[in-house]
Amino acid sequence: MNVEFKDVVLYYKNLLALDNLSFAVREGEIYGLLGPNGSGKTTTLRVLLGLMKPDYGFAKINGIDVWNRRDEIKRLVGYCPQSNSFNEKLTVKENIKYFAHLYDVQADLNSLAEEVSYFLGLYRKLDELTMNLSGGMKRRLNIACGILHKPELLILDEPSIGLDPISRNELWRFIKRIKSEGTTIILATNIMEEAEALCDRMILIKNGKALIEGNVNDIRSKGGNIENIIIYVRQVIGVDNEYHRIVKSIKNLEGVLDVEYTNEIIKIKVLAGYTDAVLNYTVFQLNSGLIDVEDVSIARTSLIDAFELLVGRT
Repeated sequence: MNVEFKDVVLYYKNLLALDNLSFAVREGEIYGLLGPNGSGKTTTLRVLLGLMKPDYGFAKINGIDVWNRRDEIKRLVGYCPQSNSFNEKLTVKENIKYFAHLYDVQADLNSLAEEVSYFLGLYRKLDELTMNLSGGMKRRLNIACGILHKPELLILDEPSIGLDPISRNELWRFIKRIKSEGTTIILATNIMEEAEALCDRMILIKNGKALIEGNVNDIRSKGGNIENIIIYVRQVIGVDNEYHRIVKSIKNLEGVLDVEYTNEIIKIKVLAGYTDAVLNYTVFQLNSGLIDVEDVSIARTSLIDAFELLVGRT
């Protein structure tokens, strides 16, 4: 399964939604569509699903033109939208069987329901009303409804939105399991941690236009050489004014991009090359102000740093 998205231009209500956008997805990988809200991620997915026709360019799945041969594409692709697509008044099993009918799945539907529920950890919930499921379970069911026909390509639009960290990590584990079965996955997200955990490669989109494509390290390197200084200090009761003065002075140092702080931690985002000077200045100022430094760490550029820098730069 491979995907080719080539030179796509699309206007929506006189707005340029996709601006000569191109990318290719390799068989068996998880490919991320990253970008801020309104960047064109969902529009891109709609083109891939044959729901919107490009004004120029094309989208192909396994060499099949998506718009001209939509009926063939439906058998190859599973889609899980941002909002849950199932009926909350039905049980888990009833929803699975209903979507199996929609996909015209030729199989014993009771056995299919058991098989897919085992795979996604829903087996003990088969006879439970969907409205009573937790948020994490509902997202799993949403994915289950999209893989009943065993698609070669699975498209996920913001799959972990609104989930707590534990439910999100469990969902990511199941997404990786789907990939291990040989399914190619396209993942639209603006959660950088999700992209970092799941994606083999990704493209960053803004205003319908590609900014950069590559793996996590490629994106980091293009986002600029940024480091994060984290300084842990002892509670600053009684020296609040001095503490705030020092933090304010750090913000004015050359090479400093951002400063966040609490009574116990100072986080400084700085361009590499200025790290030592900023760190030495900060520690000296804190010690001079009778504020004890308990620990210091320096972290490399994160995907979030690169994302913020690239999106803000253009």
